[in-house]
Amino acid sequence: MSPLVETEEQWQAWVIELAERLGWHWGHFGKCKVGKPGEERWVTPGTGVLGVGHPDLILARGMEVIYVECKADTGRLRKGQQEWIEIMRAAGLPVYIWRPRDRHEVQQTLE
Repeated sequence: MSPLVETEEQWQAWVIELAERLGWHWGHFGKCKVGKPGEERWVTPGTGVLGVGHPDLILARGMEVIYVECKADTGRLRKGQQEWIEIMRAAGLPVYIWRPRDRHEVQQTLE
């Protein structure tokens, strides 16, 4: 695994690879392109008030389940993402926002 991660996709792939090596099962909410040519953007399809912004990954190992939003070091949370994270934390669910600069924390959490 490369220590240099530039994009959110590369970072997420690094997290998934580490999780798999440490025995975690994972799920990812896929994205699709929407918008006019030249103005496309990636979104996670969903419906309802909470239909957008669900964390990128669900990781499970044994009786433990955590939720992870992967962001590049300069990436910002969108409104729907922030809402999901606030709701999940209020419910006592373990949800993380992980960035490449958090590599040590990620390794400790997943070990």
